[in-house]
Amino acid sequence: MKRKALLSLAILTLQAIGLFAAKDFTQLGKETYGTSMSPSGRYVVGVGLKNRIYGLYSAGFIYDLQTKQLSWLTAFDANQYDKAGQFDDVNDDGVICGTSKDINQMITYQDVTAPLNVATIWKNGVATRLPYGELDRKQFKQLEDGTYATALSADGKTVVGYAAGSNFTLLTPCKWTETKDGRWQLSLLPLPKNGKNARANYISANGRIIVGTVQIDYNTYAIYWVDGVPRVVHAVGEDAASDDYADMRVLDMSPNGRYFTFSISSSMYFRIFDTQTGTYRKLPTFDMEGAVQTMPIDNNGNIAGVVTYGFYAFGDDAYNRPYYYQYATDRLFELPYVMGFFASGLQPDFSLSYLDKTQAIPFAISGDGNTIAGNKDIYVALGQTPQSWVLRMETRNMVFPATPSIASIFSENMKEVTLTWAIDKQKYDGLTLKKYNIYEDGKLKTQHTIKGTEKEQLVLKDVKAGFPTFTIEAVFEDKDGKEFLSPASMPATVSVPDTYALPFFDNFDTQSLQTHFWNPFVRIGSSIDAIWGTAPYYGYKRSPALVAGNNMNKPYENGIVSRPMDATKHKWVNLSFLIQCQLYAAPLGADTLAIEVSTDKGATWKSIRRFSIGDLPTQFMQYSFDISEYVAGQLFTLRLRKYGEGATAYYVYIDNFKLSTTITKAAPDGIMGFHDIQTATLLWKDASGTYPLNYIQGVNEEMLTLGNKGAELIGANKFTKAELEHFDGKYLTGVSTNINHYKDSKEEQGIHAAIVVFEDGKLICEENIPNLLFNTDFTHKLATPIRIDKNKELIVGVKVFDYDRMQLPLVYVNNESCVPGKSDLFSEDNGQTWQSLYEFYAKTKTPERGKCSWFITANITDEPQLTIAEDAKTLLGYNIYRNGEQLYTGIILPYVARFTDVQTFDNASYRIRAFYGDGELSELSDEYNVGIRSGIEQISSNEQHITIENNVLKTNLPCDCISLISIDGRKVRQNRDNVLSIEGLPKGVYIVCIEYLGVISSAKIRI
Repeated sequence: MKRKALLSLAILTLQAIGLFAAKDFTQLGKETYGTSMSPSGRYVVGVGLKNRIYGLYSAGFIYDLQTKQLSWLTAFDANQYDKAGQFDDVNDDGVICGTSKDINQMITYQDVTAPLNVATIWKNGVATRLPYGELDRKQFKQLEDGTYATALSADGKTVVGYAAGSNFTLLTPCKWTETKDGRWQLSLLPLPKNGKNARANYISANGRIIVGTVQIDYNTYAIYWVDGVPRVVHAVGEDAASDDYADMRVLDMSPNGRYFTFSISSSMYFRIFDTQTGTYRKLPTFDMEGAVQTMPIDNNGNIAGVVTYGFYAFGDDAYNRPYYYQYATDRLFELPYVMGFFASGLQPDFSLSYLDKTQAIPFAISGDGNTIAGNKDIYVALGQTPQSWVLRMETRNMVFPATPSIASIFSENMKEVTLTWAIDKQKYDGLTLKKYNIYEDGKLKTQHTIKGTEKEQLVLKDVKAGFPTFTIEAVFEDKDGKEFLSPASMPATVSVPDTYALPFFDNFDTQSLQTHFWNPFVRIGSSIDAIWGTAPYYGYKRSPALVAGNNMNKPYENGIVSRPMDATKHKWVNLSFLIQCQLYAAPLGADTLAIEVSTDKGATWKSIRRFSIGDLPTQFMQYSFDISEYVAGQLFTLRLRKYGEGATAYYVYIDNFKLSTTITKAAPDGIMGFHDIQTATLLWKDASGTYPLNYIQGVNEEMLTLGNKGAELIGANKFTKAELEHFDGKYLTGVSTNINHYKDSKEEQGIHAAIVVFEDGKLICEENIPNLLFNTDFTHKLATPIRIDKNKELIVGVKVFDYDRMQLPLVYVNNESCVPGKSDLFSEDNGQTWQSLYEFYAKTKTPERGKCSWFITANITDEPQLTIAEDAKTLLGYNIYRNGEQLYTGIILPYVARFTDVQTFDNASYRIRAFYGDGELSELSDEYNVGIRSGIEQISSNEQHITIENNVLKTNLPCDCISLISIDGRKVRQNRDNVLSIEGLPKGVYIVCIEYLGVISSAKIRI
């Protein structure tokens, strides 16, 4: 954001403490990655990121801010390991410590021989490798092992670091001291009781205080040594609960040794420790949470660090937020804001503002706080070129005005945004608050003169549609009328829709919630767990989807709010969507997903539906609700809200979210069916007016492929006379299927296929399929339609021939929908003999692969012609309504178009509604009425046909399949035989369904 110059800087100056008079900004050159700066800020050392040799970067540089000279002292040379060296710290005399290669200590690991890593110091460019002392060098077994020097004292006579063995699984804290005769001695730092695997990371200028980490009982804690005595840092206060599973990380220490920065966990809960008092304080955060990467701290406890937003693996979506923390006031400021005071008029070569998505990361600050060193563009893997930079300022103790905060921001009317914020009531010596600057997307939108109230509210007109970002800053005046600006507020983004019109449809294919002006919100819990976003491949048929979830095991409440919806001219409004839930643990509490509407601009909300997370479908299902009673004739907003105790880890996926005001699609027709005492089966025509005939049950079935090493093969469904009775006199006019083709296979012959039809075992139709489509569903229209005779059995199949040996062209569904001898027939001799795939695989080591229902559908029409309707291309499936209530049975696919209701019914009336890929719904079909049924008709008459003995249910009736249905309609057991195990089932009433020749008989039993 471009902001006007700050004036009257001296007004709030209390005491100047800066040592540098210079104010400048220097870039050290490309391929430089800084690691440390000397306490006074004169020297910067670092490495090149291009080459790494077994645990360390091989090239190191030193930069002198006084002479402006950059010197590379070590380098990568694959043939001369002794030229390598990684620089980790430097003092004000230019003495460097780090790590190099010890060519006198070679290690062989997995047939590779290389030198051991060794702690090293460099004086005037000359390397001195520090001794191993009493270390057991047998622990150094891998190429990354050895000793590492991490920091040195101001006089350069004390160096600290650690020894790493067995690929850093064994760590020993080390301290090297230079004796009067110029030799170096190693001493091992003492550890607390049960302490192990410790390392020393930092040392104070006087050498008295050392800071590092130590492992105690599998937890990692910060530790500091004062004159050699170890003191462990434990989590206290609000952090106490984390102490038993601490994973602390030390980030920096001030040169005087008074302060060091650390995190309670490896990447969360950042703290500032005071070694004089033995206590720590919490680092405040910005309103917008991010990951703290660095926390360099000066002798007064001030920090120049960075917060990172996003993930660098996604490139431009990630950026840094350089900040300045003032210890005296315990406040965070944007680094560019502080520069406006301490380096007025200085213009760096690149932006340090996170609003410009800077890639700058401070890594060091001088003891007096006047010099800050950092790196930019450090992600080489993403094509960035790293470069170090140094900022020199003149710091002073100052009381900065409070940072204003936008209390609320919303858009209630087209092109309007309403802002509210609290007035700064604090008195500043010599300053008077006059007004506020309001910025839209970084540009000054307007100035607002205060009215003296506790809160200010401003309605902005002519705001551009989209998701503009607003910030505010307070404007003060001194007695001379010169302006003095506060820090800018946190940016607040608001949804400004370009339309309120209905219908509304979002299939989330843009993978952005902003496309259709959704607004996330968080009421309770961390924003980290307010998971509302979009993701590819998680929608229906692997399309993008809306994703919502919970993982934090804490109370939460969050959601997304729609743009305003204008239903003022509509009497009917319907909501529909596809939904699926993935549970990662059994539902243990009341986690809820609610759909709510507001007709008073969010003041109050009414619930349309509430779903227990544990009750949501585990496979996609289409929901549809008439919400006219809540919203018709009104302007409304809709929200999706999830809340609960966090007892269940889950993700919810939503697709094809639609608010409709009209119905444009015709109702499914041609409904017919059959029923007995306990079940009703419905069949109806699809969008092209055909009855699809197959053995496939649903979408949640695994697809497998089959071939015959290039030889001719037929896969076919057999339909018995009983199954064809309902289609007597109709016509078989087409066959739908899918031919698999492996594109990466070397092709010699390609694939050829034909439709084959057998009537009472005789081949009556064989038609080659021209211009084959691969890996997609298609329909072949028969040149000569076949009139169906209910007295003749049909076999309808697909023959593949003249194909390459590696191809597996035939596709089948693999699960319980298999009907052996009907859905799984195959022939290798053009239909002269038929075999069962189920029986074939039963003799192999993978019998489960034999559960086959061919992906072959016979298209049955009333007349001898087939016309593929345009609607058929976008039809997704059907919903079933019984007595006006939707049955949530999963998606009934277009090529299934049938449904069996296995629940008890009495005077049941069924209707069907189709739904489409664009969110459109059809009219409801005509009713199919079963009529009044009373009592339970027993299967047996003079003899008992169902028996239970030794936890086995058995029937002596003819049986293709026997199933057991719970009273709530769930299929709990099934077997392709006349016996069924009931071992382990809860006691209660069940329905036995016995299927034979396509006819289902049923009875109630009690277990």
